[in-house]
Amino acid sequence: MAPHSSAALALSQPVTRATEPVRLLPRPGSNWVHPSLEEREVPGCGFGAYARQNIPAGTLLVVYGGRVISLQEFESLSTEMQNYPYQVEEELFLGPSHAGDIGVGERLNHSCAPNAGFRGAIHVVSLREIAAGEQVTIDYATCVSADHEAFEMSCVCGAPSCRGVVTGEDWKLPEVQARLFDSFQPYLQRKIAALKAARGSKRAVNHDSIALGVRIKKALSWPVDFVRRAVSEEWMAAPVACIAALPSNLATCLIMEVLAPMLISLGFVHEGAQSIALIAAVTPFIGYATYLVAYYAGMLFKERRDFISRGRLRRRALQRKLSVIWLDFLAHLPSDLLVIPAMGAVQGGFAMAGLPQFWAIFWAQCIADFAYAWKEPFYWHAAKRLERWRFERRRA
Repeated sequence: MAPHSSAALALSQPVTRATEPVRLLPRPGSNWVHPSLEEREVPGCGFGAYARQNIPAGTLLVVYGGRVISLQEFESLSTEMQNYPYQVEEELFLGPSHAGDIGVGERLNHSCAPNAGFRGAIHVVSLREIAAGEQVTIDYATCVSADHEAFEMSCVCGAPSCRGVVTGEDWKLPEVQARLFDSFQPYLQRKIAALKAARGSKRAVNHDSIALGVRIKKALSWPVDFVRRAVSEEWMAAPVACIAALPSNLATCLIMEVLAPMLISLGFVHEGAQSIALIAAVTPFIGYATYLVAYYAGMLFKERRDFISRGRLRRRALQRKLSVIWLDFLAHLPSDLLVIPAMGAVQGGFAMAGLPQFWAIFWAQCIADFAYAWKEPFYWHAAKRLERWRFERRRA
């Protein structure tokens, strides 16, 4: 089983029968494995566990052994070994002790319509009759709980209920809970029960009895919470903006050092006040473009783990990150339309005061960058929350 792998199970593809002689007993690894299971290669998805003969519903398939490790120990494992443990508590994982213990039990792949599931923390049973030659699968929602950005994989299982994207928060989906609640890990069953109890208590509140002052306090708590979370979670956006400012400013100065003489030589303007005015009007837009390129490149690098997992690019996750960038850009536009002309006015003032063109542009850009930097954490946080809301709406 590989709940932290980015590979997905393609059930729609025909089963490829092993060309090697059939083993009488599967390699059990650190677990007890039903004699009817064997390990086979799955085209494009590594390995899987297959039934060598028909298996009735309710059959015990695997009893997991291995060792229990903490989240910190899990993160210190090699990339290969991180594919095999599964989650048994909030920050505890059960997996093979070493590579030699990896067996058929660790080869259970994901499907949104699984034919096997957990009964307790270490037992896996068949949920329906499994035909000979069929791959044995579980739903990773039943044994993975993580922050949304910590675990995400594409799924092409081909089931009518295929979710397309599997995340560490799929255990919260009501449809999955309704179908597979008995197959969830015990700790997730407790979390689901607590979540339902909390929702029930909220519905039981008589909203008509809530005082006006409490309603006002609740309404005011949202912007306070937004600011608090933006500062605590996205504060790195500000230093990224400051770091991006230096190459942006230098690039803008160099571009204008070449462009300004060209505009004058082509006769668009003459030397003097007209030249200063034109350069002051053009420079902020070039500076804005170079700043956005440098800033968003820096943010992509800072949050690269959201869309690069174990050296592999996750295209869906990258598309969502690019959507965050687009939303962030749109949110900036109203305030930036005020900053851009102000930047040009400051630059023109510096030039009229006798400052060389290079330094007039440079210092005007620095002032504008300061105006951008302090607000970046708030815009970035808002864009991420909006993209998260859009993503959940699409999935619902």
